[in-house]
Amino acid sequence: MGWWPQRLRQTHLGASLDKKLTIIDLRHGPWMLAPILQLPDEILSQIFSYLVTKENTWAEWMPCGLTRSARRNLTALRLCCRRFSRVSHGLLYDSLDLFLVPHRLHFLRSSRFYHSLEGHPECSKYCKDLYLRLPFHYGKFDPETIPKLSVAGSIVCSLLNVESLVIDGPLLDEKVWDLPSRISECMPRLRRITLRHAGGDLDVARIIEGFNFPMLKSLMVCDVRERHRRDPLKEIDKWPRALEQFYYEPKTEAYADPPKDFIKFESIHRILLPFKKSLRRIEINWLELSNGKTDVFYACTFPNLDYLRLIEENVCWEPEIAARALFGGSLRTLVLDCYLGHTYGWATLGPHRIRWWEQFLREVGKIPAPSSARREIRLENTGSTWYCLRFHEASNFMRTLLECLGDISKIAEEVGIDFSYKLGMEAY
Repeated sequence: MGWWPQRLRQTHLGASLDKKLTIIDLRHGPWMLAPILQLPDEILSQIFSYLVTKENTWAEWMPCGLTRSARRNLTALRLCCRRFSRVSHGLLYDSLDLFLVPHRLHFLRSSRFYHSLEGHPECSKYCKDLYLRLPFHYGKFDPETIPKLSVAGSIVCSLLNVESLVIDGPLLDEKVWDLPSRISECMPRLRRITLRHAGGDLDVARIIEGFNFPMLKSLMVCDVRERHRRDPLKEIDKWPRALEQFYYEPKTEAYADPPKDFIKFESIHRILLPFKKSLRRIEINWLELSNGKTDVFYACTFPNLDYLRLIEENVCWEPEIAARALFGGSLRTLVLDCYLGHTYGWATLGPHRIRWWEQFLREVGKIPAPSSARREIRLENTGSTWYCLRFHEASNFMRTLLECLGDISKIAEEVGIDFSYKLGMEAY
């Protein structure tokens, strides 16, 4: 409570009912501290956490993974009072972004950060999110980088409370640094793991077979292109734990197109079948398919699936088949993204799809809902106008895009579906 209650007489000028000025002594009673200061540290920490936003970027502030505004907010908190400084201190370590083998620009900062953790080992317990960037060595590894590896490796091994891990890049040779075994030993609380790869080969099988976490429930695989294997996800059936969330994005960069049928809905469905009872959320980004009309994703076979997100262009099956495949089971929320911005910069929703959507909603309305909750269908990044460069028939179409979306909303309301759309990104 500090030293001032014993040394200072805190007063406040107020007005009584007879409008005479009164002096109120604030040295005693529950009003002696501001209401926020009466809260325990745990609640204060939760409140302060809303000021923290994270980013994965090649920023000058690495290994701190917080945005500039978050660092500014935390600095203001720490300068406010001793208690705020102590409570908010751990938020500086909440999100870390590390190079396993730091570049020259980041090596000195990583070394200082490691020595800081050595002097204050209690700070490592605050890290919940770790973005780990691996060197793109392509089979070659410079022995001179071993000292750098030991510094960053020591930091990684000291982070015992990490819950979310992103691994970006190809794995090092086991003799140099065995990432799966070290992560398994040091991060027993891991719940979510993301395998992200911008080039080269990422051995998904080695990650899956090497990791063993009792609390791991979420897997995200982004931009994985194997040179020697057509199906980079075939080892997921060896996942040792029940999977509740799965996210797959075969391509995140426009300059590196995967071949057609690199992976299909049929193969993804087969891969996920061993987890059909535990999966509750599935997100699949754009797939390059040679015959998308026959490659159907049967979400109805997952009895506990609640949320599914796909690219609108990939759902090109017959309306009746699409309704049964998607809503024939427990699915409650379907989200379809209508924009291929990361790939081509065009919209997928054209005049030819409007009739399909009208029929699809009517077919979904015929299927009994699994619960009393209404089904929800959301379209994202529809744009506000037709993309005439791709859909030439749009220039002669009688209705605007917004008019068509309004008509679709009316049909959805008639059949008892919560339909919504977001204009989002416009096509180039």
